[in-house]
Amino acid sequence: MRKRSFIRIMLILLSVCAVGAVALLPLSRMEPSFEGRHLSDWIWTMNGKEAGPEKEKARAVVRQLGTNSIPLLLAWLRQEDRPSLTGRFDELRHGIFFWLVRHKLIANRPITDLKDFNPSHSAMAMWALPELDHAGRTRVIPTLIQMLGEKEPKSDQISRAAGGAYIVLSKMAPESIAPLIETLSSQDVQIWGLAAGALGEIGPEAKAAIPILEKRFKDKDPIMRVSAAGIIGKLGGDPQEFIPVVIQNLPEASRDYMDFALDILLRYKEHAKAAVPVLVGILNNASDSSNTTNGMVRGEVIAALSKLAPESIAPLIEILSSHDVQVWKQAARALGEIGPDAKAAIPVLEKRLQDKDPNIRVYSAEIMGELGGDPRVFVPVVIQSLPELDWVNMTYALDILVRYKEPAKASVPVLVNILNDTADSTNAIKIFVRYQVIDALRQIDPEAAAKARPE
Repeated sequence: MRKRSFIRIMLILLSVCAVGAVALLPLSRMEPSFEGRHLSDWIWTMNGKEAGPEKEKARAVVRQLGTNSIPLLLAWLRQEDRPSLTGRFDELRHGIFFWLVRHKLIANRPITDLKDFNPSHSAMAMWALPELDHAGRTRVIPTLIQMLGEKEPKSDQISRAAGGAYIVLSKMAPESIAPLIETLSSQDVQIWGLAAGALGEIGPEAKAAIPILEKRFKDKDPIMRVSAAGIIGKLGGDPQEFIPVVIQNLPEASRDYMDFALDILLRYKEHAKAAVPVLVGILNNASDSSNTTNGMVRGEVIAALSKLAPESIAPLIEILSSHDVQVWKQAARALGEIGPDAKAAIPVLEKRLQDKDPNIRVYSAEIMGELGGDPRVFVPVVIQSLPELDWVNMTYALDILVRYKEPAKASVPVLVNILNDTADSTNAIKIFVRYQVIDALRQIDPEAAAKARPE
């Protein structure tokens, strides 16, 4: 009886598989094929293979099949990512297998996944469309341009189709250049932004767009002005023409776009020196470190100043007079990243070696070392501060000592005392500190480490 029931269940499940396969079969027939392989298979081969005859053959086939299947490729470009025919059948197969195992109708065993040649129709459309010949590109570009304006219906965000069209158009030069330049006249911010971005990805080949983009320098939106400048840079424009526009708009840049504007400046550092006083002004206006947004803006601006030396050195040294610890630390870190060229900051930092906060003393010592200061001056301060430090700053202090081993030998008695004080502790943090100290001691004075109490 049990055997008959098992056979009946197996027949039902096999019928489900058969019906599923038959239902999915028409979807596979929508694709054109060549030499028994579907278009998606050829696209996958073209994209996955290294340069060679097989890849070139796949490209030729994709070009031929794709030119005759433009509506299909455009439909794929709009599709949400979902399993392919093979993937859907494999999912069905796995579901049936684990149902049978769960009901103890078959023994559990490894099951091999079917090789899926079509993980994402939208991705394959983005690979295939740029391979179209001149006639195919000319036919499809107007539709792709229209797709740039499409939005997600519920969120009003850029749609998948618009994003895919942007990627494809940027790879369809030279045919896409003139239509994209024409699209720059659009008043729709999304369409303009995606068209300009695609031209930027094309690069200097699309430099004919520069005069059109320059008109946006007078736009009322500072983001549009800065964006136009950034694209002109990618097209090979003259930094002396567009960098001043970026600098002028820095005070109006919101937190979300400040890093974008700074990135443009740092790409053309030699032309961005005039930005230093403007950036210092932004720091002064964002001096309240308790404000999260101010803190983020300040961090981005100081990081930029560290890359605009030597013009930025004097303003950063001046910021070291700040009584706001976070502002002071960020300026000190920026000077440390500049390195010995900023050694004029050493006397100012040396004053902080007397600070009542041991963490500030150690931080000052670390930056002085990065600026080329004398370890005989700051290492003793680090050693004196060791017993007062928390476990985070203890790690920094030990790193400094290991970096300057000779003057750090005076730290051995202090380090041994820390080991003795934490010898029997079960506190996780103290145990961590103990391991850090032992490691530092081994590097500074191996003989003393060997004599110290074992781990």
